[in-house]
Amino acid sequence: MSESIHPHAGAETRSECIWRHTQAMRLRGRHKMTVFAAAVAERYQQLVPEGARTVAFVRDEFGGFAGRASAIWNQLTRMMDPEIDCTRMPCDLEEAWVDCLAEPFRAACVQDLAARYGLLPVPIPRGGEAAADLLQTTALMREFAATIEALAPIVADGRIDGADVPHLPAALHDLDALLTHGAALRAVMVEQLERGNG
Repeated sequence: MSESIHPHAGAETRSECIWRHTQAMRLRGRHKMTVFAAAVAERYQQLVPEGARTVAFVRDEFGGFAGRASAIWNQLTRMMDPEIDCTRMPCDLEEAWVDCLAEPFRAACVQDLAARYGLLPVPIPRGGEAAADLLQTTALMREFAATIEALAPIVADGRIDGADVPHLPAALHDLDALLTHGAALRAVMVEQLERGNG
């Protein structure tokens, strides 16, 4: 594919991107990875029909995955850790894995995966759900604050130049997140406007 569609070509693979966000969640988020592993196995069962599954997760004696969570985390690690194996993820596992990442790691991962296609990950409007609308507005404000914070060292001298290069990737990431949440909130508002008062 063309460079414009895949700006990350030659950099990290999709699997490596997902693993990077998983490790960030583990290290910075201090999440219990056995709980995450059991959730991935359960979500995978929900999303992928039995005959289409390429990954076999063994259930515990109660028919769930919690009792085998440690073994499942080891299975996922063997699949993804480049020091153990060659960093590969079956494509049918990706959606379940990313769905189970905790926020804000999930949102950052989805953003990075969408950016590989030159897209912003804009959520589909859920139409008038007050809690969802409030969350969308809150997310927009949070990303606005993060973007301003990331831009501060860049525009402090009144211009954007070569000296700002170390700050640009983080600022672009935050700006993309701001645009994503802005577009999602806009979609909700447009949907309501098209419905009218009724």
